[in-house]
Amino acid sequence: KRDWLPSLTLLTTRRRFNTATPVFQQYSRRLLEQADAQFADSVHLLLHRYGVLNHAPAIWQLLPLFRARLPLLTPKQLAISAWALGRALVNDEEAWAELGTAIRNAAPALALPDVAMVAWAFAAV
Repeated sequence: KRDWLPSLTLLTTRRRFNTATPVFQQYSRRLLEQADAQFADSVHLLLHRYGVLNHAPAIWQLLPLFRARLPLLTPKQLAISAWALGRALVNDEEAWAELGTAIRNAAPALALPDVAMVAWAFAAV
């Protein structure tokens, strides 16, 4: 588990990186197969890394795990997740409705940068 996130983070720093390469596709498929077991507590981090890579297929695949974990996410994690969904233009109506409810409930605890990320995410989709 501890090597998957750093390796995905490293990929976000590569110039001219292409998510369509077969090696990345295989890497991503393997990571996503283990997401439920390995990353239930950190699904927001996976969403963020894939958002930075603008790799919507992976974010779509993570939606069921994200929606299951949504009630347990902190305000900061909600904001990061919203940004990732907005960045990849993932427009799943049910996920956004649930996310909106969770953000409304967490609104008093959101920091200003979190509010900005959430506003940007909703504007993007």
